[in-house]
Amino acid sequence: MKYCKNCGQEIRPDVKVCTNCGQKVDEQVKEAQQTRPASAPMDPKKKRRIGIIIGAIALAAIVLAVAYSLIANALSPDNQLDKIAEAVTNEDAEGLRNAVDNDITLEEAKAHIAYIDRNSGFSQYQTWIDDLKYYLHQQVPGNEVHDGLYPLLSVSSAGTQYLFFDDYNFTIPRFNVYASDDYDIDAFTYTMDETEQQWNPDNEKFAELVPGIYEFEGAAVIDEESYDSTMQVDFEYGETAFLNPGFFYLTFDENATTLFWEGIDEEDITVNVNDEAVNVDLSDYDNRVGPYAFGEELAVDATLDYAGETFESDAETVQIDADEAEDIYSAGGMEPVYSVNLEFDEDAISEAGEAERTAEMADAERESFEEDMEENVENFVRDYLFALEMMYLFEDINEVDPYLDEDSNAYATLQSNLDNGTFEGMFITNISFSNFSRDGNTMTIDAESTRDYDSLDDPIDFNTRYTVDYDPETLELEIVSFEDL
Repeated sequence: MKYCKNCGQEIRPDVKVCTNCGQKVDEQVKEAQQTRPASAPMDPKKKRRIGIIIGAIALAAIVLAVAYSLIANALSPDNQLDKIAEAVTNEDAEGLRNAVDNDITLEEAKAHIAYIDRNSGFSQYQTWIDDLKYYLHQQVPGNEVHDGLYPLLSVSSAGTQYLFFDDYNFTIPRFNVYASDDYDIDAFTYTMDETEQQWNPDNEKFAELVPGIYEFEGAAVIDEESYDSTMQVDFEYGETAFLNPGFFYLTFDENATTLFWEGIDEEDITVNVNDEAVNVDLSDYDNRVGPYAFGEELAVDATLDYAGETFESDAETVQIDADEAEDIYSAGGMEPVYSVNLEFDEDAISEAGEAERTAEMADAERESFEEDMEENVENFVRDYLFALEMMYLFEDINEVDPYLDEDSNAYATLQSNLDNGTFEGMFITNISFSNFSRDGNTMTIDAESTRDYDSLDDPIDFNTRYTVDYDPETLELEIVSFEDL
């Protein structure tokens, strides 16, 4: 575009005269050429240096532009979000640790990735990351990835870096996780990030963790004994830690006390584990014995002292592993409790009880019998004298069999009397007793009586001393001898 040198008006290239002031364009050109001073040609070296400088400036401008673009891309939140998404979807726990700005352990990174995989899926997580990129570009509030339960990633502004670029913090939020003392343990020790940790049941807080699925291997300590155990945390079910104990307890169910008519008490039963008596109240099902470690082999039996006898239950071998413990958990309760059925021989116990009751009755009867021993001996001898009458009346010695030993001299004497017919038609009256004495189980007593039989003209009085043996087991009496005084 050309301008008039006289008035400054814009003129078209093809005009010869300025349309504003009338000045000829050709005259303006000639005048300018006449007034321009003549110049000497430029030095080639100087001209080359100028070219180099101009080229260097242009190259520096290009380099700066490329560097700015590369740095801007490297520091872009998109780039950081891509690193996080790549680490998660590739299940790269170490990469996730390095990609986020807060300090998380390798265990937390693994647990976090496992949680995303199971509850959301890597594809959904990538979609959430892409949405977050858009929100950041649009400066929309709510810069986080949330799965409906927990924020999985939070992005916050951290000012600028290198003067020109926005800075952000990419963090995975942590939550307090709590555990309850349902296991009556003293402590739980475990290792996290190569550092030994300990949880004391007095402190409800177990740890502060990012959302994840955790299984901390460690040891439950009870009375200074350690049992291999794990503490499980699954954020799908809340911020709660559950101990999966490496131990179990025993409870006992036995059939002996169901024989209530036998009057058996739990105190009469001794429970043995590996030949060692354990203290357990069998009347309380919740009373447990233990703990015992998974895999430990236990020989369990019991003995019952009853009716003066000792009965042994069937022995049971118990060996619980972690898989079997799951079945025990399903029956209820926080910790595995295995019930041992102690089977006793009920028939043998009943027989012993019956024998004891019979013996007790016999003892009572014996005591009563012996308290009235003199009267019992008198009645026995009186009955004998009546049987003696019958023997002579019917001429049958069997009438006195209950009172004398067939092999005794007294029995032989009576048989001789019967054979001789000496006392035929005998009647015995006016019976009385005196001079009773006892020496151990042998008694003597004098019986006075009036006797009449066929060969007598008049009845005569007899005084006979009888020696009687006593059997305390059968409460039976027996005349071993008699002597007329």
